Amino acid sequence: MEKLTYINSDGQQIELGKERPYILLSRDNLNGLNGEIETQKSPLQKGESYIDTNINGRDIAIVIGIVENSKEQLENAKQELMRVFNAELGEGKLYYRDDFKERYIKAIVEKGAVMKDNGDNKANNFQKCLISIYASDPYWYEKEENEVELASIIGGLEFDLEIMDEYMFEQDGSEVEVINQGTTEAGVEIEFNGPAQNPRVINLTTGKYVQIDTILDVGEKLIINTNDDNVEITLNDETGISDAFNLINIDSELWKLRRGLNAMKQEVSQELILQQ
Repeated sequence: MEKLTYINSDGQQIELGKERPYILLSRDNLNGLNGEIETQKSPLQKGESYIDTNINGRDIAIVIGIVENSKEQLENAKQELMRVFNAELGEGKLYYRDDFKERYIKAIVEKGAVMKDNGDNKANNFQKCLISIYASDPYWYEKEENEVELASIIGGLEFDLEIMDEYMFEQDGSEVEVINQGTTEAGVEIEFNGPAQNPRVINLTTGKYVQIDTILDVGEKLIINTNDDNVEITLNDETGISDAFNLINIDSELWKLRRGLNAMKQEVSQELILQQ
């Protein structure tokens, strides 16, 4: 059974499905991506040369029927719908659920609850309406985050790798294999816990690594996020939480998981090993 649930930035939510009062009649543009192909053409060239493909945002159209037992209840349901699908509240989340999966997309209301008044679109206890939503980030995300722990061979040191999509993984000491089952690259959230000196996580599949040139004491935590909408490096120590972009190694890359298999490994400087 298919259901949509919208949660706005105030935490208010409405479920659209097969049950009253909000019956989901149709939805459009939930699947696939809209790509805009960029090419160039030289004088006398036959055809064109491909440069890149830019992925556009996603326009989602939802048609629902509001069904209630009386005109008064119908009016209350319409008002509630307009309160939740409020364009002034900015970005919310639209959840999609069927018998096999549940995912969400970050969504902005463009036109909230446009009531259709002509023909069969309205009756004493029925009202059809259209909701238009725009997702500037067109990708769907798993509802639950998956966490992989890279256990270090050094006493007291461990690395947490938090992944924002659907993955399977196998753990083997300080190395881990992660399968990105999505359709595109996926950012990661990496957490280093002290003690550690110059901690590094390497994506062995791509050869890219991220390294922080610092010494973490016991109880200190450093978090690296490579997701497009929240790229950051923060240090949490006894003084509080602070920006730590200045600590990143000059040759590091804020890498993402490529599609398919990714093998990863964590390392630290040998100086700290000898001191323990």
